[in-house]
Amino acid sequence: LIEMLADSSPRAQAFAASALGRLRWAPAAPALVELLRSNADADAFVRHAASHALACTSTSAFLQSQAQDVSR
Repeated sequence: LIEMLADSSPRAQAFAASALGRLRWAPAAPALVELLRSNADADAFVRHAASHALACTSTSAFLQSQAQDVSR
């Protein structure tokens, strides 16, 4: 699933992000942040899926560490 976050299809990226969120797999958090950066708000579905998955997989400490990211 992590590899699918870099797929050329935004739909595949969104489905992969959603699946990772449902799994609540914490190691996926950095890859989800990178997906949000690379998407750069180009696709609303990818943004929604990745941000929701990030909320499901991350600790509050990780999210706070990303709060000042330039891509936010």
